[in-house]
Amino acid sequence: MKVIVIGAGPSGLMSAISFASQGYEVLVLEQNKSAGHKLLLTGHGKCNFTHLTSVDEFLKCVVRNNAFLKTALYTFSSQKCVEFFQDLGVDSYVVEERVYPKSNKAKDILNALLNKCEELGVKFLYNAKVIKCFNEERFVVSLEHNELECDKLVVATGGKSYPQTGSNGIGYKIATEFGHTIVPIRSALCDIYLKDDFLKKLDGFTFEGATLISKTNNAKRKLIGTVIFKDNRISGNVVRNMSSLINREEVKELELDFKNNVSEEELDHLLVQKFSANPNREISRTLTAFVPFIISDTILSILKINKDLLCNAITKEMRKEMIRYLKHFPLHFLKFAPLEEAIVTSGGVDVKDINPKNMESKLVKDLYFVGEVLDVDAFAGGYSLQIAFATSYIVK
Repeated sequence: MKVIVIGAGPSGLMSAISFASQGYEVLVLEQNKSAGHKLLLTGHGKCNFTHLTSVDEFLKCVVRNNAFLKTALYTFSSQKCVEFFQDLGVDSYVVEERVYPKSNKAKDILNALLNKCEELGVKFLYNAKVIKCFNEERFVVSLEHNELECDKLVVATGGKSYPQTGSNGIGYKIATEFGHTIVPIRSALCDIYLKDDFLKKLDGFTFEGATLISKTNNAKRKLIGTVIFKDNRISGNVVRNMSSLINREEVKELELDFKNNVSEEELDHLLVQKFSANPNREISRTLTAFVPFIISDTILSILKINKDLLCNAITKEMRKEMIRYLKHFPLHFLKFAPLEEAIVTSGGVDVKDINPKNMESKLVKDLYFVGEVLDVDAFAGGYSLQIAFATSYIVK
């Protein structure tokens, strides 16, 4: 029995290992000249390959179709993932539940998978561009210059983000050819572009511990984390996670809370105390007790309050406006970063037509979809790779 796996990323390699371990003859097709291009970029090359937490907590961080992933994640949990790579010779360490190879090299994760594939007799065909797939008595995979046949076919092509790594959306075309529905794709874990001119002043500045608040046509959401300001957009994990939550909604408002540890009333009391204690000090210097100078300077500039004004000249109305901007700093949404800049793809093969117990199509026997090509995505922090590994581990 022959299995063809399309894609030599994390889900494709794990699928190959799984089927080869069951005794199948496995061939992996990869359009690039080598495997794991996107995997090597994960975690800035350090590869946080899973998120070490309970399955229930893990599922809370899955944005789309978390119930679909229960079987996969209970079968191949993050703890089992750590043990799996340990058995392959990859020691790891944990930082805030994110698991990294001890070497801090994504290449070690990739090599561990490739070595296991070699041990199991998995074959690879590189520079193999798939044109289309169809099913006669067996599956037929058409390449540019030849056709291959197999008994089982695994689509592990990834999504359409990071096209420089080879993600071109071919998996969606294959799924459609076999009658599957594609949930419209969107950028996920991406930056958010804004209309605000103040970004040029803040370009390159990082603020840790901010609350990003979004108001859409569906809900109001809050996430706490690090925000990175760029000349025309905001970035950082809190921004990217928020993008995944709201990328299918109409964004009405975005704002930042720079002082999420105190209420507006408490902040007002603290400001009055600080102003009273330093009546002859410039307001710009005094506000640095609450936020970094670049933030206070930006707020004063937007409010058109002279930064050299002394604290004893600050009116109640001015103080209230400062509090409003410290707690509800407005951001004017322009757009989500395009798929070319997104870390993962939201949307994909509709999971209602996929068996969650083994990732086999309910429409076509012996056809499988795994990893990012499916309509599942999650927060930053190793969740996506864990999903790729788990959905691929259970194929049978």
